[in-house]
Amino acid sequence: RFPNGCKPEMKAYFDSLLDLSKHVLGFTLPALGFKSEDVSKLKSNVSDDVIMRYLTYPSYHAEANGSNVRLAPHTDMTLFTLLNQTPAENSFTSLQAMINGQWRPVPAVRGTILVQ
Repeated sequence: RFPNGCKPEMKAYFDSLLDLSKHVLGFTLPALGFKSEDVSKLKSNVSDDVIMRYLTYPSYHAEANGSNVRLAPHTDMTLFTLLNQTPAENSFTSLQAMINGQWRPVPAVRGTILVQ
């Protein structure tokens, strides 16, 4: 469900990301050992609301809130996550990824979709 004023734009955006998700599934699953016919069945039978959800996080100003922590460390419960990050005006990097046992910053790059 989208707010009425932006429904057509959000639907088009959602549909584009859904297509991208299915494309990523198309090369990720074979790399994990799935047979091509199983990948095709999965891609055609997965409902849109199962494969993807849309989340947005409002701007966060650490100085105003007295903390750099926005979300507790967590693991996404999906095979992969598509992120469209907007770079912070103050260059703050909010996203981190655990790499070789250490949390590393993942900078936002305008106009890109991060596959995590």
